[in-house]
Amino acid sequence: MAEFWKRYPAIEAELSRVDAIVHDMLAGAGQSFSGPLRDQYQGGKRLRPGMMVLAAHVAAGDPVPNRLFRLAAAVELLHMASLIHDDIVDDAHVRRGRATLHRCYGTRDAVLMGDYLFGQAFGVMSELADTHRATPFARAAMRMCATEIGESEDRSLSIRNYFRRILGKTALLFSLSMSLGASEAGADRITEERLRRIGYNVGMAFQIVDDVLDYDGAQDNLGKNVGIDLRAGVITLPFIYAARNEAKLNRVAGRQSWSDSELVQVIRMVHRAGGVDRARDEAERFTSRARREIARLPVTPWREMLRDVSERLARRCA
Repeated sequence: MAEFWKRYPAIEAELSRVDAIVHDMLAGAGQSFSGPLRDQYQGGKRLRPGMMVLAAHVAAGDPVPNRLFRLAAAVELLHMASLIHDDIVDDAHVRRGRATLHRCYGTRDAVLMGDYLFGQAFGVMSELADTHRATPFARAAMRMCATEIGESEDRSLSIRNYFRRILGKTALLFSLSMSLGASEAGADRITEERLRRIGYNVGMAFQIVDDVLDYDGAQDNLGKNVGIDLRAGVITLPFIYAARNEAKLNRVAGRQSWSDSELVQVIRMVHRAGGVDRARDEAERFTSRARREIARLPVTPWREMLRDVSERLARRCA
């Protein structure tokens, strides 16, 4: 999905400005760290900065404020930092089709790289954003960290807990990106709130689909191993739904030691018990909510682009 925005040349062109800003920031990490961080960034989808820029256009048309691109870069750096730390906690081997940073450079250096990105993100936000914008950014960072802590402790089969977790893990940053984009473009309160809700629903659907693909995807086109959540003992929605129909799954919930054959058996069990299909339906429910909110926006080419983006993200489960 690194080429996701190629279909939208106007957004792709503006994301090149975000790319330049990010690369300048990463250069400050020093010779040892800047190269690995640039490689990590190059493999990314840039969904959050893209959604921020798109939200600004939906709210105000053309052009968007120049400082928006630095704020978009800050959001992407926050996201990158969270992925690096997430990979360390999960001891993940692959990210975006490449070996994870801590596997290549060691945990110490990977932690330092993540910390550098957090610092850069907050530096930009404190420089450019007023309290109205900076406070939600800080709260989002805290919620993301709290979610990571909670994920390592939560082995329950609670759907409510799962939704809370993916809100902090993914949907919150999608929502923040879109509300920041709208706010920076001078949107009225109703439009900003509507775009925030769209970001929330798109983000929730996106993470559910990502969790479905952990049971249903192929490593060569996703850049991650199928079953990586299971290996880490992380309980996601397909497993939760399947466990309601298959008692054997309750006994292995949260287990972190698997042979390859055991993992394949559990994945097949989750499919047979209907967990994958029900999770796909849940992703569609959130996408439908986003679709309804988008339909309430003024009719413009930017609105239609936003609709197409949300639909494409949801179709990743196909």
